[in-house]
Amino acid sequence: MADTINYAGDFRIEKAEILTSSGQIINVLPFLLHVSIFEDIFTPSLSGDITMFDNQNMIVNGPLIGQEQLRLVLSTPTIKEDKDKLYFVEEPLMIYKVAKQSKLNNSTQVYVLSFVTNETLTNERMTVSKSFDGSFSDLVDNIFVSELKSTKIINIEETINSKRIVIPDIKPFDVIRHAMTQSISKENESASFLFYETKSGYHFRTLESLYAKEAVHDYKFFQANIKSDDKIGKDYSRIRDYSILGSSDLLLGTRGGFFGSNLLVHDSYNKEAIRYTFNYFDNFQEKEHIGYYDEEKSTPIFSQVQVDNDGNRISDFPNSRTHFHSTAIKNTATGTSASHEVNGNYSFSGSKINEWYLERQSKFMGLSFGNIIELDIAGMTGIEAGDTVNIELPITGTRNTQGDMIDTIRSGKFLIKELRHDFNVADKQHGIKMNVIKDSYAKVHSDEANPPTRG
Repeated sequence: MADTINYAGDFRIEKAEILTSSGQIINVLPFLLHVSIFEDIFTPSLSGDITMFDNQNMIVNGPLIGQEQLRLVLSTPTIKEDKDKLYFVEEPLMIYKVAKQSKLNNSTQVYVLSFVTNETLTNERMTVSKSFDGSFSDLVDNIFVSELKSTKIINIEETINSKRIVIPDIKPFDVIRHAMTQSISKENESASFLFYETKSGYHFRTLESLYAKEAVHDYKFFQANIKSDDKIGKDYSRIRDYSILGSSDLLLGTRGGFFGSNLLVHDSYNKEAIRYTFNYFDNFQEKEHIGYYDEEKSTPIFSQVQVDNDGNRISDFPNSRTHFHSTAIKNTATGTSASHEVNGNYSFSGSKINEWYLERQSKFMGLSFGNIIELDIAGMTGIEAGDTVNIELPITGTRNTQGDMIDTIRSGKFLIKELRHDFNVADKQHGIKMNVIKDSYAKVHSDEANPPTRG
């Protein structure tokens, strides 16, 4: 088999076979029309589908009923290591649905087989009822190995605080989601944990740990007919098409508490109520954003311009939204819980919601209000959701006031939020459609405007 790339988007299918519920192994490689594989850092499982034609009546003879295993290997030519391929052999994909079945002619039909990974089905088949002592990162590892029985690689970022938790008959992924929302990283004290799956395994880690990754590729938007000695390399770096999906929303951000909010915590043990506030601009530099780990600057995506005659910015209104929470703290100095005691010792951390809730809320809302760009590029099997890429987009229309040709707002380092591999077998073309996100800008927005006047 040739190990050369003939064009950008070239690919090869090394294996495509279905193990049916009757024990048959069917090589479906000659019948494939299309393969899609989807990853998203906000979704716990990888998924996808294959489209195939059938002139052998495999759907009856197999039979194919939505209870099959799919062994699949797809790769970009020249890639040698399995970790850079879409490799599902020892851990096959699980077909769960036969969809879009249609007759092509008297002897041939076409249908779509949808698949997920095995952990997704295991999660739907069970619940967890147990008590647990330890950190949230230990809990995630325990659920993943002991309950889901997974042998896949899981990248777990270590968390702080020892917890005593009673899990009340809920699904494993829901246990992990609960841990995800309350976890604080030991590495960077961030509360921005994610739980998701890619081709390389599962990940329980913070946004900041993803921001710190080096960009895996540089992409620019330019015309396809530019002559070059390295045409294939240039095509792999070319953005074929793009759309701007994200936009700032001042009203929604104010209403949701993105700019400013209160957290009122009632401590039933100490009979006190404590108010915490969050201010987007004042808190911005306390946590790392996507440009922090590179030479690119990280500045807020909104302006600090005054919005009233009292000198207030949009972040200076914490009463925009108020959250309430109840807790019981035995020792206010250490934050230990009054609810969990072992041999007279209160060693477990209480619900320190003030350390994570407002920050996490604003962090993830900020991704929605920042730059979200949908890109179409030539496919490579080595790239995955959670990677970072460098993007360069041109100015649309006339040059900006500084004379730049590059859109400085919508260029720079981006995080891949989601991507979909599309393998079109008939056209022999592998394309990727990805959504990339950025929670900060390289340049500071001006704040010199006068506040709005009142009639």
